[in-house]
Amino acid sequence: MDEKSLMEEILGIRSKKDRGETLLFEDETEKNPKSNEDKKKEEKDNLRKKNKKKGKEKEILKKEKEEKELLEKAKKMLKIASDIKSKKRFFSPFIYASDTVEKIMIDVILALLPAILVSIFLCGIKSLLLILISVVSTVLTEKIITAVFLKKEKNSIKDFSAVVTGIIFSLTLPVFVPYYFAIFGGACAVIFGKMLYGGLGKNLYNPAVVGKFFVLIFFEKVFLKFKFSNANFQILNLKLFGNFLDSSFTRFLDGLILSRSNSIGTFSGMTLIFGGIYLVIKKRISPSTPLSFFLSSIILSFFVPEISKIPIGEILLVGIFMVADMPTTPVFLIGKIYFGMMLALVSSILLSQKVQNEVLFYAIIILNSFTLLINKVLRPVTFGKNLEIEAIKQFLQLIVLTFLIVAATIILINLYNFGLFKYLIYGYSIIMIITAFIFLKND
Repeated sequence: MDEKSLMEEILGIRSKKDRGETLLFEDETEKNPKSNEDKKKEEKDNLRKKNKKKGKEKEILKKEKEEKELLEKAKKMLKIASDIKSKKRFFSPFIYASDTVEKIMIDVILALLPAILVSIFLCGIKSLLLILISVVSTVLTEKIITAVFLKKEKNSIKDFSAVVTGIIFSLTLPVFVPYYFAIFGGACAVIFGKMLYGGLGKNLYNPAVVGKFFVLIFFEKVFLKFKFSNANFQILNLKLFGNFLDSSFTRFLDGLILSRSNSIGTFSGMTLIFGGIYLVIKKRISPSTPLSFFLSSIILSFFVPEISKIPIGEILLVGIFMVADMPTTPVFLIGKIYFGMMLALVSSILLSQKVQNEVLFYAIIILNSFTLLINKVLRPVTFGKNLEIEAIKQFLQLIVLTFLIVAATIILINLYNFGLFKYLIYGYSIIMIITAFIFLKND
C-alpha cells in the first residue's frame, strides 16, 4: 500500500471505486461523472419518448372518436331503417319528417268528423249505415287484394287510407240511395282508383271520385232518381243571420251553416271549412289549391251564373278534401295554384255546355289526368340555368298545356252529350285490369 492509500485508509475516505460509499469531500465532477453532452442527449431521448407516448395517446383518442362517430351513424341508420318499416316520411337527402301515413289519415278523419255528425243528426241511422258500409267495403277490398296479389303489403290497411277513401266516397252519396251503392262504389274506388296502380301514393286519380263515377255509370238511372229526392228537413230552413238582416250576404251565411244538398256530407259548409282549417294548421294540405279554386270560381260565376247553382257544401267538400289530395294534385306551389284555377275554368266550361250532373267530379277527372304534366311544366327552374329563357319556355309550355286541358274538356262534353262517356269508363276498367295482370304475371 502506498502512502496515499494509507492516508485515505486512515482518514476513512477511500474512493468510490474501491468502496461502495459516498465520498465525504467528493467534488461535482466525481459525484456526476456524465458530461453536459450526455445530459442533453438523455434529455432529448426522454423528450422523444414523451412525444412518442403523446402521439400514441392522440392516435388512441382519435380512433375512439372515430369509433363513437361510426356507432352514432349506425344507430341513426338503424332508426331510419325502422322508420322506413313503419312508413315514416323522408325527404332525401336532408329532411326527415316524423309524420306517418297513419297520423295524416287520422287527422283527415278528425277533419271530416263534424260533417259526419251533422249528416247523422239530419239523416239518422241511414247516414251512419251508408258511411259504415262504405268503409267496410273499402277496407275489406283492400285487405283481400293485398292478401292475394300484393303479399308484401299485407298490413296496408293499417294506414287508414282505405277508411278515409270509404268516408269521403260515402259523403258524396245522396241520402236515400240503396246500400249496395256504398258496397259497389267503395270496392271500385279501391280497386280501380288505388290498388291497380300499385297502392297508396301511386294512383293517378282520386279513389273516391273513381268510386263515384263507377256508381254513376253502372247505376245511372237509379242514382239520378235518388239524387233529386232530398228529404224536406225543416231545420234546413233555419235562419240565424237572416233574422237580423235579410240580405244576400246573410242568406249566404245561413246557407253555410245548413243548406239543402245532394249528398250526405255537404249539408253544412261551415263544418267542412272548420275541417279544412284544421288540416291547414296541421300542415296536412296546402291552402294554395283550395283557395285558388274558390277564388277563381267566384270570379267565373259572374260570367257563368250556373256556378252559383252548385251547392256550397259540394264545392267545399271537393275543394278541400279532393282537390288537395296529395298523390293526385301537383307538388309545386305554382302548379297547385294553376290546378285550382283550371279546375274552376273546366267546371265553368262544363256548366256552360249544360253538363250539370256531378260537374265538379268530371272536372277533377280531367285535371287529375294532367297532374304529371303540370308537375313537369311548372317545376322550379334548375340552379345554373338562365332564368329568363326558362321562364319563356315555361310560359309557352303552359299555353300548350292549357290548350290541351280545354281540348280534353271539349272532348268530354261531346262524349257526355252523345252518351259515350260510360264507354270511356268501361275502356278504362278493361285497360287497368289487363295492365295489372301483365305486371303480376311478370313478377
